[in-house]
Amino acid sequence: MIKIREIPYAKDGQAPAQGGVAGIVAEFNPYHTGHEYLIRKVRETTGCRYVIIVMSGNFTQYGAPAIVDKYTRTRMCLSGDSHADMVFEIPAIYATSSAEGFAHAAVSLLDSLGVVDYLCFGSEVIDTDAMQEVTKMMVDEPVEVREKLRSYLESGKSFPAAYDCAVYDYFDARDGSEKADSIRSMLRNPNATLGLQYCKALAALKSKMKPVAIKRVGAGHNQASAFDETYASGSYLRELIANGGMAEDLEGFFSKPAGEVLTKTLEQYGPVCEDELLPYYKKMLLDVRYRNLIYEAPYNSIEPTLLRHLVNRSAEASACRTFDDYIVSLKSKNLTYTRISRILFRLLTGIGAERPPYPVFYLRLLGFRDEDTKLLRPRIKECATLPIITKVADYERFAEDFQPSDRGACLAMFKTDLYISEFYYQLQNSSDEIGEFTYGVIRV
Repeated sequence: MIKIREIPYAKDGQAPAQGGVAGIVAEFNPYHTGHEYLIRKVRETTGCRYVIIVMSGNFTQYGAPAIVDKYTRTRMCLSGDSHADMVFEIPAIYATSSAEGFAHAAVSLLDSLGVVDYLCFGSEVIDTDAMQEVTKMMVDEPVEVREKLRSYLESGKSFPAAYDCAVYDYFDARDGSEKADSIRSMLRNPNATLGLQYCKALAALKSKMKPVAIKRVGAGHNQASAFDETYASGSYLRELIANGGMAEDLEGFFSKPAGEVLTKTLEQYGPVCEDELLPYYKKMLLDVRYRNLIYEAPYNSIEPTLLRHLVNRSAEASACRTFDDYIVSLKSKNLTYTRISRILFRLLTGIGAERPPYPVFYLRLLGFRDEDTKLLRPRIKECATLPIITKVADYERFAEDFQPSDRGACLAMFKTDLYISEFYYQLQNSSDEIGEFTYGVIRV
């Protein structure tokens, strides 16, 4: 069991870190004014000169395609006044993992750069004392929590609901209902929950990075409408874009430079929407059902009872005409929407288990601000503990530096990145123009 050390949370008003580096984990799907606000506040709060992003590639954590490709989103976040300085890609095998796997990989990448001082994240809750308490509980895993969790899972609750109840009971018994209510509120806010996973990863890695929670503004994570004329949720913007919204509909939610980059991609290729995955999922579960593939790879990577549930429900869901309706039809009391979506994607692409048993092996650079990072790049080259990929064609060569026992896993991870990206470009109808071997690192 990992024991947590004291986590020094940075607070507003602390002394600026001259030439310091802040790291942010993101999907930027798409990159909008709320993200610009986060980057601006990170610089104000930490005093850091540089902001480095580790970002999901072409598919998001719950297995849906990003509305525009990773290169467009990279160029967007490197442009404008409130910009990032460098962007690295989270390998697809982790970018589409559970919150724990996603957070651990992302924090590992930032930590391996060797230059990041602060791990920053937007959160609905910035009570850092409470966050530290919950993080400690998550890492120590008290017996009371494990027993309660098992009991709630056996009663038929989904894992998130069971965990919520188990943690509430733990803090209620220890500190009373008022404290437990506060903790429950934190666990029910998605960004705060992800922030806790970042803190847990920091403790597990014994990282020197200090976590900094930035108060979120504007619309909630999945809010279906705009908060005001400046900030909106990513889901609201994706819906606008998917329904044909262009510059005039999106004005105010993107800076001018980012909006121009987004508009160019949408005019050239259009958006990539999750509905495009629906026929693939229907055929996949049909094949499993009639060809008895339950015990074959990659289907044997999940519990047979879970796969049978999806296969059985898929027969009833075959009439669904949208991705959302289809996933909802596969849901059950103890299976969440996001987990089903993630499982189907990982089965379709052959990734398999929700969290692979090996670490991240490399840093994939997507883009950087050329003039602004002249001093930062030599520091990273000197301090980074993982190889940095800037040219895709060299991926087999850099794997030679690993021990033979790790070399195969490293190559498999990178080939999975290539495969999933090429699949995305086919959905985007851009495969003749955009490819992993032809599209180089972006310099702004």
